[in-house]
Amino acid sequence: MLNNKRKNKQIKAKLNTINEVINLIQKYLDKIWFRVLVSLGIACIAILATYLVEKWSQNQEICYSLEPIQKCIFRQILSVVTPSNIECFSILTGASIYILESRERRQRIIYQTWQVIDSASGVRVSYARIEALKTLKKYKISLQGIDLSNTDLSQIELEKVQLNGINFSNANLNSANLNSAELNGYIPVFILPRKINKS
Repeated sequence: MLNNKRKNKQIKAKLNTINEVINLIQKYLDKIWFRVLVSLGIACIAILATYLVEKWSQNQEICYSLEPIQKCIFRQILSVVTPSNIECFSILTGASIYILESRERRQRIIYQTWQVIDSASGVRVSYARIEALKTLKKYKISLQGIDLSNTDLSQIELEKVQLNGINFSNANLNSANLNSAELNGYIPVFILPRKINKS
C-alpha cells in the first residue's frame, strides 16, 4: 500500500516536471528568435544526417582514425555547407518555422473568430458568425456562456461542443445538430416555426 502511494507520488512528480518543461518550451517558442534558432538547428541536423547516411551507405570513412570526435563533427558540419545545400537548407528552415508557428497561428485564428462573433452580436442572420462557430468547434474551443439569443442558427452543426450556460432565447435552431453537446445551465430556446411555401 505504501509502495503504491510512493510510486504514485513519483509518477505525479515526473508528470509535473514534464509539464513544466513543455510549458517552458512553449514559452520560448512564442519568441521569434527562438523559433528561427530551432528551425536552423533542425535544418542543419537534417542535412548533416542525410550527408552522413549517404557517406555510410557508400562505405566512406566518416571520422579519421585517432581524430577527436569534436574535430570530426566540426569537419562534417563544414563539409555540408556547400552552395548546392543552400536551397535545401532554406526550404527546411522555412518548413520548420512554419511548423513551429502553428500554435501562434491557431491562437490568432481563434482570436479573430471571437472578434467575428462579437461583431455579429445583435444581428439575427450572420453567415460569418455561423462559420466562426464552426471554426471554434473545429479547434475544440468551449462556447460556454456565449449569448446567441435572437440569432438564426438553423442547420448549424454543433455536436459534442461545450455549450454550458449558453443563451439560446428566441434563437432559431431548426434542424440544428446539438447531439452530445454539453447544455448544462443553458437558457431555454424558442425555435421559430419553418415557413411554409404556398403553391
